[in-house]
Amino acid sequence: MTKTETLTIIWNGIALTVNYTPCYSNAFREIQGYSMAHLTVEADGRQRLPMTETGFRSHFTPKANVDEYGGAEGFVMAWLEHEAQSKAWKKYRDGAKQLSLF
Repeated sequence: MTKTETLTIIWNGIALTVNYTPCYSNAFREIQGYSMAHLTVEADGRQRLPMTETGFRSHFTPKANVDEYGGAEGFVMAWLEHEAQSKAWKKYRDGAKQLSLF
C-alpha cells in the first residue's frame, strides 16, 4: 500500500476532504498487474453530494482512471460534475431552492 494523500477541495461552495491512496494493495497489483486506487470523499457537515446522499463515499478504481484526470482532484471534480447532470441530483438541487408549505 502506498501513502495516502489528503486534499481539500471546494465544489459548488461545499468543502470536501478527499483521501487518495494510489495503490491500495500491493498484493492486488502483483496478481492483477495494475494498481487499484482508493478514494474517500467527505463533504463538510456531511452535506449531500451528487454521488452520495450521506456526504461520504468510498470508491475503488484502477489508478489509471485517476491518472487520466491528472490526479485525485481532477478525478473527483469530473465525477461530481458528471453525477450532477443526473435527473435525481437536478431534482434534489431544484427542490432545495424551492420553499415548501408542507
